[in-house]
Amino acid sequence: MNKVRYDIIDEIKGMTILFVLIGHILVGIINNYNIDSPYTNDITIVENLCYVLKDIIYSFHMPLFFIISGIFANHSLKKDFKSMIKNKFFRLGIPYFFWSFVAAICMQIISKYTTNGLGIEDFILSPIHPFFQYWFLYDLFFIFIIYYVFNYIFNKKIFFVFCMILYLINYYLPDYWIIKSISTYLIFFSIGTFVLDLFKNIFIKRSSVKELVIIGGLFFLAIIYYINLLYTNKLDGFIYLYKFIVAILGSGCICVLISYMSNNKFVSIIIKLFGKESMLVYCIHVFFISATLKIILIIWGKIDILLMFFICLFISITFCLLVICNINKFSRLKIIFGEIKK
Repeated sequence: MNKVRYDIIDEIKGMTILFVLIGHILVGIINNYNIDSPYTNDITIVENLCYVLKDIIYSFHMPLFFIISGIFANHSLKKDFKSMIKNKFFRLGIPYFFWSFVAAICMQIISKYTTNGLGIEDFILSPIHPFFQYWFLYDLFFIFIIYYVFNYIFNKKIFFVFCMILYLINYYLPDYWIIKSISTYLIFFSIGTFVLDLFKNIFIKRSSVKELVIIGGLFFLAIIYYINLLYTNKLDGFIYLYKFIVAILGSGCICVLISYMSNNKFVSIIIKLFGKESMLVYCIHVFFISATLKIILIIWGKIDILLMFFICLFISITFCLLVICNINKFSRLKIIFGEIKK
């Protein structure tokens, strides 16, 4: 793979982690402002917008992260099983346990200001139960193991069929441990393993306006239909099929958008920087969001929702950039973000 394609993948990762950050801000506002679901209650336009925007972002941002994770998964197949496990523990396990512990300590300290109920007792269970937002690292660790073992026995095409079947029967699977979560996201990881074989052009050349309009239009129509299903409460056993279509179109839309904007300075500098340090941003951004929300609520109370959103967005992005720009001064700390010395 040439450098251009590596850069664009970093930019896609950067845009995706930015959506994760925005999604967590919206969830924080919804929870702290006690905003009822627009699907069952009458709420203001701004409150409605928070919910709808959150649902749109959550329809594709984590599937896209699993797709990205699958892009280079075949590199893991070149290692022996023991080396692969060791590598993934350092890259995923250490950040998971370290930041889960930090989050548990913080939650325990501010427990009188929050209602999520998480703390040290929950962290103790973190080896067998995914903790807080770091569930992604937990699930991804086991997904790599499943992919490695499955490919050792079969191949990635059969793995894709297996994942698709698992996804389609997700609705009927027991909600035990991470069974539902794995069966939901395994298919997107599998798709990621085929991306470079099937969609090389996105990473080689700039996408056209026509391609952007087509994929953007399809995603718009799909998300409108999906949101309408949520509003009218017409969900059924086919909901996972609807979610899959929306997730694929949303992920494709972001990839084509980034490919189209690849010459834009903002994308090539800020977004790419966030992409290269996506693990760091993923691990720490929630602390800045939570701190900003709690401090403002304690001092000034429930200020205007839009103002709260933009304050949280500005502060979280600014502090993440400050950490990114200074982390190289403390290279030994990079291990807590999954970086391994070569």
